[in-house]
Amino acid sequence: MTKFSSICMVVFCTIVTSMGQIFWKFGAFRLPEVFTNWPMILGFVLHIIAAAILITSFKTGEVSVLFPMYATNYVWVSILSSYYFHEPLNALKWAGMAVIILGVILLGRSAHKHTEVVTP
Repeated sequence: MTKFSSICMVVFCTIVTSMGQIFWKFGAFRLPEVFTNWPMILGFVLHIIAAAILITSFKTGEVSVLFPMYATNYVWVSILSSYYFHEPLNALKWAGMAVIILGVILLGRSAHKHTEVVTP
């Protein structure tokens, strides 16, 4: 597994996590039903899968780059919430998403400056 595949795994992880959060929102409409609330259960399953993907990506990638990429989860959730729940995306939300993406890009570029990997 390469550093690039680790990055791809984290991006996929954020999408899976975001879908889990969307399912939690769908499940919230069915509360107080818990044990037969399939959207809520599916949300938890997706989060467990995403955690396994994230942990696996840490094997070859730099945590200082990969984990901040997890913040793109906020971008995906905002976009998906707008689509599924018609939540408004105003200028401040767009600006916040732009700042998150810019931060992830800057952290990713900093990884290319320092390529030494320390393994325990």
